[in-house]
Amino acid sequence: QTITIPSGATKAVVTLIGGGGGGGLAGCGHSAPAGAGGGGVRKYLTSLTPGATLALTIGGAGGCGGGSGGTSTLASGNQSISTLTANGGGGAGGTGGTGSGGDINAAGEPSHNYGAGSSGAFMYGGSIDGRYGANTGGFGGGGGGGGTYPQGQTQGQAGGCEIFWYK
Repeated sequence: QTITIPSGATKAVVTLIGGGGGGGLAGCGHSAPAGAGGGGVRKYLTSLTPGATLALTIGGAGGCGGGSGGTSTLASGNQSISTLTANGGGGAGGTGGTGSGGDINAAGEPSHNYGAGSSGAFMYGGSIDGRYGANTGGFGGGGGGGGTYPQGQTQGQAGGCEIFWYK
């Protein structure tokens, strides 16, 4: 995806979150681990040129049954910046994603042994109901809830990007 720097903007604060890992599948009489949260970065960008472009990729959600979340990146288009990377969280039983290239680089919450999905970096995303593995939405990066038999599991949340532009 191409992001165009708005007219008059020369600075920005970027928050980028990787996708959350998917929750595990429970067997008869057992609970399954939740997915881990996506990592994140927060970066203050300066010397931007209005009308120039940046390249944005949003990491996908980890699939049901323990798939890992995808990596989110913000990189140079025709505006030169250092690449920002927010790695996705591991699937059921996995570790939280990590971030790099930011002024602040944060890890997502690691997988819980069962129940509610883990939060992404900066506490974005997550799920509240472990029994059903319900995913509450919100701004990217939460891990999917771990299922309990026979309710199953949920996928993670896709990553996200939030940009505040300044003069």
